[in-house]
Amino acid sequence: STQGVRFLRGHPGTIILLIFTGLAALPLGNLSVFHIYLLVKNRTTNEELTRPYGSQDPYNLGFRRNFKEVMLVPNDPSHFNFHSLVQVSKLGRLDVPIGPPADAEV
Repeated sequence: STQGVRFLRGHPGTIILLIFTGLAALPLGNLSVFHIYLLVKNRTTNEELTRPYGSQDPYNLGFRRNFKEVMLVPNDPSHFNFHSLVQVSKLGRLDVPIGPPADAEV
């Protein structure tokens, strides 16, 4: 314990870093808890603030089914081909075209 106090006295930057980390963790922790609450209730931030359904939320399926619906269901595949935007030249460098790809439907 006394070694830790001696260490901190000799390293004021560590104390500043600990204070900064603690101050940054408070709002991030609150935000994380709020988003976990939204996940449990199966709501968006807008639905939480405006309460369009009153006390009877038709999308709240209970904790387990809400969690499964949000976290375990795979996302729909994208209809956009991101690899068509960047091409590798013969030299091994990335050639980024300006504008849409030649095969894009505009």
